[in-house]
Amino acid sequence: MSLQCTNTKASQALKGQSVLVTLSATETLSKLPQIATGQKVTMGSTANVGYVYSVDAYGNSFKVSPANPDQHFESVEAGYLSANELLTVIF
Repeated sequence: MSLQCTNTKASQALKGQSVLVTLSATETLSKLPQIATGQKVTMGSTANVGYVYSVDAYGNSFKVSPANPDQHFESVEAGYLSANELLTVIF
């Protein structure tokens, strides 16, 4: 089982560090409650894989760490998770 969500705000994606995924108001209400630490996350534009590191249950975001510590969880634009990037969270 999985859900798709869209990052609404560009965020810096540094090598080996978690990246902030910001959701829209609609997705915050409908999808954020289903996201939990440790779930696998894949990216639509690249083959990058990561895992949910933390969830801001009172806000509108969650953090994703790259699957391998020597990699980035970035979009096609090097060093960033782009706005409007489609992500899939796998339960």
